Amino acid sequence: MNDEDMFKKQQGKFKIHSTIGKIERHSNLKEKLWLKTSILDKHIDPIFLHDIEGNCIYLNKTACKFLGYTKDELMKTNLYDLNFPEFSKLNLHSEEPVKQELKFQSTHFKKDKSIIPVEIHSKLIEVESEKLVLSTVQDITELKKTEENLRWNINLIRSVAENSPLAFYVVDNKTDSVLYLNHNFCKLWGLKGLEKEIKEGKLKNKDIILKILPLAEDKEYFMETCAPLHHEENRSTLEDEISLTDGRIIRRFSKQIRDKEDHYFGRLFICEDISERKKIENSIKDREEHLSLITDNMLDLMFQVNSDGIFEYVSPSVKDLLGYEAEDIIGKRDYEFIGMAHPDDFEILIDTIQSVIQTLKPNRTQHRLKHADGHYIWVETVGNPLSNIKGEFSGAVYITRDIKELKKVETQLKSSLEEKEVLLREIHHRVKNNMQIISSLLNLQSRYLNDKKTVNVLNESRNRVRSMAMVHEELYRSRDLSKIDFADYIQRLLSGLFNSYGIDKNLIKPKINVENILLNIDTAVPCGLIINELVSNSLKHAFVQGQKGNISIKFHPQDEKYVLKVADDGVGFPENIDFNNTKTLGLQLVTTLVKQLSGSINIYRDTGTLFKIVF
Repeated sequence: MNDEDMFKKQQGKFKIHSTIGKIERHSNLKEKLWLKTSILDKHIDPIFLHDIEGNCIYLNKTACKFLGYTKDELMKTNLYDLNFPEFSKLNLHSEEPVKQELKFQSTHFKKDKSIIPVEIHSKLIEVESEKLVLSTVQDITELKKTEENLRWNINLIRSVAENSPLAFYVVDNKTDSVLYLNHNFCKLWGLKGLEKEIKEGKLKNKDIILKILPLAEDKEYFMETCAPLHHEENRSTLEDEISLTDGRIIRRFSKQIRDKEDHYFGRLFICEDISERKKIENSIKDREEHLSLITDNMLDLMFQVNSDGIFEYVSPSVKDLLGYEAEDIIGKRDYEFIGMAHPDDFEILIDTIQSVIQTLKPNRTQHRLKHADGHYIWVETVGNPLSNIKGEFSGAVYITRDIKELKKVETQLKSSLEEKEVLLREIHHRVKNNMQIISSLLNLQSRYLNDKKTVNVLNESRNRVRSMAMVHEELYRSRDLSKIDFADYIQRLLSGLFNSYGIDKNLIKPKINVENILLNIDTAVPCGLIINELVSNSLKHAFVQGQKGNISIKFHPQDEKYVLKVADDGVGFPENIDFNNTKTLGLQLVTTLVKQLSGSINIYRDTGTLFKIVF
């Protein structure tokens, strides 16, 4: 019994019946029918049998489960409502007994209204002259996902290929046809209008070669390198550079395309215009050669170390300076360079190297290095850090210069300077002694005078001479012969003045507030004389005999100038006296000395007298 015999039309309905007339075989037929139905129900794919109007005659259990309906619900449902439009392509109205088949993709609506993509395999059968359709349905959801991913990947690859800065094309291994070439390839070689030929499979690899051959400067080499690439057995990779007649330089690359099973599909050809890169490379090469010429011929010794402290370059001048060959040092570590230093200079050299690494700033030091023959020579080493694009330490360059002649001159200058210092100290000492002699002579002379006024004049002159002598004494005692400690000088100056005028310090107290200031002789002498005159004036005129009081001196820097204040809390400076026009020698001397210092002087009479001098 065939498929068509399973179904016969009776009273407008299709019923399963047996063509066997004998009653005793009826039970066997039922068993066979049950077996076929049971097999169809267990089929993994949904199966439908329906008429041309879409009315369902039979369906298996898988179909119910697949669409989410019960069997009764599906038997009452028109299959066209489930989206079976492609059935119209079957020759349902042919008068001939045909067996047409149709495979197509569609979508089914499930009971929950969701849509599922399917592939339907339908076969037209005939039962008692009634045309029916037997359909098998497959869920192709995963297939659709795969197709979508494939389409996405193809579009991605095409987009990458078209936007790639490289120019390339692909050749089929069987037909030698060009399967694909990107826009940049056409632009690079000046090719146009090839899309149609590629689409029709008419563009061959040899056509491409012949089109670009005229641009090659060495045409013979171009053909020789292209010819062997079209053989499957030639697995070699072509990678070279060719020059074109227009001056451009093209980098070529070609490789076979094979899958994981090593099946040969074709060959990939890549081209890249590297003309600008070559110009830059040649420029860098020329610059490196120029720098090498300089470094190899410079008298100074140059070392270059990497971030691990390994010497990567040593200039040939190491032979002249230290007696070593450059090859003896290249590849060694920087601590071996430190080992060449004089034992007394180890720490100096280590500090220099560490400073360059840690601060990323140049560092300079003088030290001694051991020559290959054993003696030490004085050198000066300047370390310059190298950094990468992130600003991180990547090495250093050290320039070492022979300074033994400089050291000789330095020793001579030091010796000469010491001699001059001794001589200058002697001069200050003698000037001080001579002034003390003058002061002593004035003191001696005053003893033979009876005129008190004349004696006072001699004493004032003696104090002035002593103030100048003290400057030379301070310079003589100072480590720095060019400057004196003015705070110490003022202390000694006031002590001498108080003794000279026989002042009891319990009555008139000196108050000194002076910062540690160093003055040269050109400033110290006039400044000392000014203090001498103003303090002397206060000691003579500011206080009535037996009166208690204070004399203060303040001296400090302010806004790149010096401020000197000499004050007393005595009777005060007379209002009717203009100190700028006074005939008194002492005040005239003060005014002259202030001008010598390019300064200004002001007097304040609020409580006692205050002289403020700024210079």
